[in-house]
Amino acid sequence: MLYNIEKGDLVRRLRSSRHPERTHGVVCGKKVHHPDSSSLVVLIAEVVWNTGEKSWIDVDSIEVISKGEACESDLEV
Repeated sequence: MLYNIEKGDLVRRLRSSRHPERTHGVVCGKKVHHPDSSSLVVLIAEVVWNTGEKSWIDVDSIEVISKGEACESDLEV
């Protein structure tokens, strides 16, 4: 959950239907998102993936592998 995810955490992707090459990454931010005009609120995290790409993802689609300050070497495949 978002409350357990912090900047610097190493995470892995649980579902990979889109961008299956993005398997793990480092969290660099988090926020809430309103995807439409309803009252729905989605918790999301910004992740720098092992591919070098940065993107936002629903926190229900990732899990923390390692807490704390992850480093670039943790992203190597």
